[in-house]
Amino acid sequence: MSAVLLLADTSCGLKELSNFDVREINIDSGLHLIPVGSRWMPQQGDPGSYYFFFHTATGFTTVDHLESRPGTGSPVRLLYLETTKNQILDRTVKTDLILSGAYGNLYIQKECFYASPIQRGYSAVSVQSYFGSSIDARPAEVPSPQDLPPLTSVSLVRVLRVAPEFVVVSANYEVSGALVSVNVSQAKGGEWVSGATHMVQVEGRSDYLQQYGIPVSMDVPGYARNQRFPLPAVDSPQELAAVVQSYGFDKLIRVDVLKDGAAASTRFLQPEMTKEEEQLNPLCEARFRQQLASGLPTVEGAD
Repeated sequence: MSAVLLLADTSCGLKELSNFDVREINIDSGLHLIPVGSRWMPQQGDPGSYYFFFHTATGFTTVDHLESRPGTGSPVRLLYLETTKNQILDRTVKTDLILSGAYGNLYIQKECFYASPIQRGYSAVSVQSYFGSSIDARPAEVPSPQDLPPLTSVSLVRVLRVAPEFVVVSANYEVSGALVSVNVSQAKGGEWVSGATHMVQVEGRSDYLQQYGIPVSMDVPGYARNQRFPLPAVDSPQELAAVVQSYGFDKLIRVDVLKDGAAASTRFLQPEMTKEEEQLNPLCEARFRQQLASGLPTVEGAD
């Protein structure tokens, strides 16, 4: 912790910091993010769990819930929170690393909206972005559970050996089997080079679906019974194929690595639950239910 504590204390003649670390936050009934306790200047390597408040020039406030852990070179981000210009919580983003290899890292993202009208921001759980950063959490691997929460989304991952070195493709399906979004990223040396998210419902059956062997629909109940998903042939050598199933809007994640279209290995992952998520999850899940009732997507991979 920095030896210089800059508090809102006029007796010391110090000006309150606009960007600072703090140990705790409260979220009141109006969804305001309230820092609790002493504030200090951010320093790399601050120990334990803490929250970094950043006030943007455009009037938003962002908060990173971070935690320093032994053996990690940088703090792990447990949750990202963002307010409106009225300082009301509008969005949270939670990312968990689920696959890694020579192609880099892939993660599952849960994005929840609170203040924005539902037409402006869809809450979503998707395998939809790719980069080589190590800041995001690695969820704990747990034994195969006897009782699972409801299945809420499914993603297909294909990693192909294509210039510049790999192409990492993640396709996101509703539980109905409808394909909603496809994220295509180029990677080299384990680092992201370029990429984009395509909204399939808007673009229709685009050429990239055939190029990367992405089916336009998935028999989700059939896969749940048989753990088989035969994939269309592609011209490029395949490094990895996997099916990622999210239960209870990311309460539990199942990752099946495929071989010849069948699940060859399975891991169950359980993302860590922060205290602010315990408070906010009922609101987030109510938004998901509202979207489902309105026929809106819940796996939209917004950037």
